[in-house]
Amino acid sequence: MKMWIALLVSFFLSFGMALGMGKESSTHIFRIQAHGALGAPITLDVSGSLKEKLRTDVLVAGTGNMIGAQSQVLYIARSFTYPNSDLTKSEKQYVYAGVAGKALGDLANIIIGQTTGTRLAVTNASDDFSVAEIVIIDLLPTTLTGNMTLGEKKDFPLVTNTKYGIPVISGGKGDIAELKTHVLLPSELEQVRDDDALYVNYLMTDSQGTVIENTWDKLQPAYVDLNKVFAGLRAGLTDQRLGSRVLLAIPAAQASGKKDIYMVVDILARADKKTVTKADKTNKKS
Repeated sequence: MKMWIALLVSFFLSFGMALGMGKESSTHIFRIQAHGALGAPITLDVSGSLKEKLRTDVLVAGTGNMIGAQSQVLYIARSFTYPNSDLTKSEKQYVYAGVAGKALGDLANIIIGQTTGTRLAVTNASDDFSVAEIVIIDLLPTTLTGNMTLGEKKDFPLVTNTKYGIPVISGGKGDIAELKTHVLLPSELEQVRDDDALYVNYLMTDSQGTVIENTWDKLQPAYVDLNKVFAGLRAGLTDQRLGSRVLLAIPAAQASGKKDIYMVVDILARADKKTVTKADKTNKKS
């Protein structure tokens, strides 16, 4: 009997130690939590010890379109430092708009094949693991989706979507007397300022619905500096929200002065004028 008791005590002691060791080790697992909406300012909670020099974590799995090679890609990357388990701090932010390919550099293998709406964390530690750079990458949609709220609007043409979510303007409503705007897909992100630079995709037609320009057919979203566009586009986008789709009816006097136009604009992200490349600027509408 004493032998059985001793064996049971030994078993429970060993089991308890194993649980304790498991609990202790779990507190040292490296974890990252990012707080904030996709594309919006974020804060980080980081805990645990790094054991890998380079790692990639999917913090949020997106449900949007897959990013294929040579497709449009738009992301916001925010860099943080993680020194010796101290609180993280934001160092810099970069907005990239372009084509999914060689221009992405080392990120190509990480981004291509992901879906829009995904949030990634790429961690690069020093050789002694005492400090690390954590880059949070938000893969933003280049086509906004949802249930559009047009309804019956006498001043606007019918707007529908292709199966990929790209807008189609059907017909027109004749002459446009004054600037009118309608939010097709609302958002709760920040409002657009009248001096912002933005990344957008848009469909532009004349008042009869004939397509003038469609940036979804281009390699990258358009860069639009509101200080340098025609008055109707600037006024129509100012105070709208990032992440929204808007329909604009713009009279010729506030467009290029040649003809009335309709525009469906997906307001994708605010661009940093200081980091915009020459390639970006070739897409701006002036």
